[in-house]
Amino acid sequence: MGGAAPIRCHGWAPGWLSLSWSSLALFDTLAALFLIRGERRGTDLACAIVATDLAADWYAVYGIQHGSLAAQPGLQRLTVFAALVLGTAPFIRRHLTP
Repeated sequence: MGGAAPIRCHGWAPGWLSLSWSSLALFDTLAALFLIRGERRGTDLACAIVATDLAADWYAVYGIQHGSLAAQPGLQRLTVFAALVLGTAPFIRRHLTP
């Protein structure tokens, strides 16, 4: 009938959001492997990861917790990191194999 309950890292977050955060362990590792191998898809995947993670975190802070950026140092750091990744990716990507 009900099956297994979804695993939730954060009890306050919806299941899809917890799944998104949990999947980062797999996708971050995959992006790192592609980058180590010198493949462009590593930068593409890293950009997709950081963009979707940033969107999910902003949603969690503003949409669920009704917080603010000023009160969330983790979100501040992630926002700066995302800007760094997205801003440097085109330059790095040029030096990688297709």
